[in-house]
Amino acid sequence: MSSLCGTDILDMPESSSTPSPGPAGRADQGSVHGIVMAGLDRPELIEEAMHRHPPDSSGCTIPVYVLEPDRARAEAAVRAGIFSDPSRVKILAGPLCETDLVSYFRQRLHCRLPNQVTAAGPHRQELARRAAAGLDALTREQALLTRQLQAEVERLYAERGMAYWTDRFAAIRDGQSARVLVMTSRFSTFMRHAAGDLVRGLESLGHEPVTLMEPDEHSPISPLLSLQTIRDEDPDLVIVINYPRAVHRALFPAALPHVCWLQDAMPHLFQGHAYEPTLFDFTAGHRYPDAAGLRGIDEANVLEFPVPVSEFKFHANESNPSDDRFACDIAYVSHQSEPADMLHTRFAAMFEGKRRAGFERCRERLAEIVTGWGDHAQFEAISEAVQDLAEAVGCGHDARGRDMLRYQYVHPLLERLLRHRVLSWAGEISREHGLKLRIFGKGWEAHPELADFAAGPVEHGDDLRACYAAAGVHLQASMLGCGHQRIFECALSGGLPLCLRSWDEMYNHDRALMTDFLDKELPADASLVQWRWPAYVIDHHPELKSIIEARSKMVRPAAGWDHEHFDGVYAQVRNDDFFKYWDAPVPPQQMRPLGLLGDPMTLTFSTREELEDRVLRAVRDTKWRTQHSEAVATRVRATVTSTRFAEGSRW
Repeated sequence: MSSLCGTDILDMPESSSTPSPGPAGRADQGSVHGIVMAGLDRPELIEEAMHRHPPDSSGCTIPVYVLEPDRARAEAAVRAGIFSDPSRVKILAGPLCETDLVSYFRQRLHCRLPNQVTAAGPHRQELARRAAAGLDALTREQALLTRQLQAEVERLYAERGMAYWTDRFAAIRDGQSARVLVMTSRFSTFMRHAAGDLVRGLESLGHEPVTLMEPDEHSPISPLLSLQTIRDEDPDLVIVINYPRAVHRALFPAALPHVCWLQDAMPHLFQGHAYEPTLFDFTAGHRYPDAAGLRGIDEANVLEFPVPVSEFKFHANESNPSDDRFACDIAYVSHQSEPADMLHTRFAAMFEGKRRAGFERCRERLAEIVTGWGDHAQFEAISEAVQDLAEAVGCGHDARGRDMLRYQYVHPLLERLLRHRVLSWAGEISREHGLKLRIFGKGWEAHPELADFAAGPVEHGDDLRACYAAAGVHLQASMLGCGHQRIFECALSGGLPLCLRSWDEMYNHDRALMTDFLDKELPADASLVQWRWPAYVIDHHPELKSIIEARSKMVRPAAGWDHEHFDGVYAQVRNDDFFKYWDAPVPPQQMRPLGLLGDPMTLTFSTREELEDRVLRAVRDTKWRTQHSEAVATRVRATVTSTRFAEGSRW
């Protein structure tokens, strides 16, 4: 409900001269941050103001503060419930209402101040003038306080220097607790969960995490709020999901170690920024080589890590597999219910003529890529599709334009095509064998082909954990392969994941295993004298034999393998044709999801027939299902949990 007088409040304009983009979105200095309405004479003006300023894409809303000298009128308005969205309206009533407004915000200078004042009628103009004067003075006070605090905090961290941090992190490695500031967002459910899981993992290791979040539903994180928190908590480092320091320099001192925890390919990561990273800038998580906003960060400051899973939320100890809400043979959890054709039509509709024709060609090309997903390398074809589309719409030489098309159209459409294709297979299999398929998430009841399997949303946490455990198998399909956190949440919860397999991922897995074998530098079993090639007898090395056997199940790459085998011998001769295309760093262990699944062919599929085989095996052989679920869970706990991620930073 709307409240009277001074309780609760909301936003503040960016009182420093630098707008503060962050998890809630970019703050625009020219935008409206909050509206003060002098008088309740015309309530329709308040409704119009809220209508003109709907919540932004993040969910952040513009509040309206109503000044009403007549307390009885204000109380009557509250009782009558005259506002369509009372959570956005605050009434300050009484003869000193404009003074109360200033006092109210003086206690909340870390929030945005309203920057638009309107009179409800001519006789309210003097009240509006007094309110505007009070807010103007308060804005100057806020700006001065921010500058003073910024200078204080910058000086504090600048005085520490590299020697201080060397000693400090050495002490942390020796057992002292670290003070970690974790930035999150009230406007993102995923970010709140991810940050909360990280905090729990840090606490389990004996560290002292503190969370920084928007103060209310109307304000982004301001420089003042961030600097106050830093001054009070004195953190050793700050961790921010998806935002490098370059996009919010006003929030953090330059000499405070800053970790950008990369989880998503967000558009701002691919935009250049007038900022040179220093030795105090770090990234952890996924790697995006084309991200202009991350260029210049020292390679030693990069920790490659998948999105971790919380072993505190997802575990098999308390799951209830018999819960009827979730019991089924085949389950799938996702909100991506919009059919691929609808996504395509909606995006292409923004373009006309030849440009729209480019989208039609791209859509057909992506459908072909999906058809050969498990048989041939596809990522080069995807990049070619992006480039061809960019040229068709007139941005072939514009890196930002290509990235926009890649991450807002090509990748989402490809995801939709893959996921819905797998669900179509699952629907056929369930009908043929009398199995129960349930699709959890929003919007599936409206899907033209899969509505019969819609089971409604499932809440993150205990319900999702029970859902994982209650199904015979949980399906996962993504262009990013088998590295999704849902796969590992499922196994930790006692469920069994079955994952769509791509040729590219299988090949990279093979390359990593072979590199690991060669890095051992075992003595050669023989030398192929004519060329003096060191070689291994395959049957003498079980690890090597397993790799070669797995290769036999794959389509040979056009450039051949990295090294060749023949007549039972593996030769260490470099295939230059191969390395022209594939000479890329081998990912670390935690970035090899197929290894976490064990034998990659057992819990993955690339055809309808393979999916059918795995599903029937799991639902008919509970011992086999449990064995593989527990094996995956054991590897996950050792490798990619929130605690392992917190440890992986190595301070």
